[in-house]
Amino acid sequence: MQCIEKLKQIGLHEVNAKTKIAIKRLDDIFECRFDNIDRIRLKGFLYILQREYKIDMSEWLEKYDEYHKQQEELNKENEEIEETKPDNINISFIDTTIENKTYKRLLIVFIILLILFIAYFIYNNSSSKKSEITNKYTTENPIIKSTPIESNTTIEYDPIIKSKDEEIVDSNATIINEENGDITQEGQSIDKNDNIDNTFIDSNNNINTFGVEEVIITPQSPLWVGIIDLQTYKKKQVSIADAFSIKLDDSKIIRTGHGYFDIKSPTLNKSYIGGNSKYFIYTRESGFKEITKEEFLEFNRGQEW
Repeated sequence: MQCIEKLKQIGLHEVNAKTKIAIKRLDDIFECRFDNIDRIRLKGFLYILQREYKIDMSEWLEKYDEYHKQQEELNKENEEIEETKPDNINISFIDTTIENKTYKRLLIVFIILLILFIAYFIYNNSSSKKSEITNKYTTENPIIKSTPIESNTTIEYDPIIKSKDEEIVDSNATIINEENGDITQEGQSIDKNDNIDNTFIDSNNNINTFGVEEVIITPQSPLWVGIIDLQTYKKKQVSIADAFSIKLDDSKIIRTGHGYFDIKSPTLNKSYIGGNSKYFIYTRESGFKEITKEEFLEFNRGQEW
């Protein structure tokens, strides 16, 4: 095949360096080992080779499909031959198999019980330790005893351990009004001539998005999200429990874990209820949209992640 000859002339390691396809997979393609590659991954590999070297890999794919078709026919013939053979049942073999299955089941039950016992022991141990730590902290850090304040009465309080970061303002401290030069003690009212303007800035009205759109994923429970930049193929993965925004500035593909979540974007608003992983893509030409697993693999060089 001309396509394979051209790739062999370029060299296995050179193709690997440019396409990032594993050397083992490239060698299978070069040597036409059709049994070693499943069709979904193969389409991704061939797509990358055609894109990088401008070669037609359709002939290779046709031979791949022809080979697997022949294998399926051979397997069917072998199955038909096996079905026509008389059944020679070895009773002793069946007895041994049943005994082995029984032992395996007992072993599995024993392992499960052992794991449950260990988990229960660890849980009890951690609970008791937490209780001891709480009691110790309560003993070392007495709580302030608050009593109603009445006239001509003094306030009694227990000492509290203060952290170094706390700053306590003395009750006799004075406040300097820079505008009028007046000194006002704590507890007194500020002079009427002093005008203090309190300005509250609404953070929601001052967010500058610089024209960059975004997609917001809101999970109903902890959710895994993976993001791959299609320019550099750099990967980023996060586990989120609250609303999470992704800027749509460069071309990228996104994969989520299993879970319940809502997704909102300029072109797609949808709720997902469990099921398998979901796949999405963003490009400037087509915008943000959902894609299939096969399309995701093609864009990600045949890799699931």
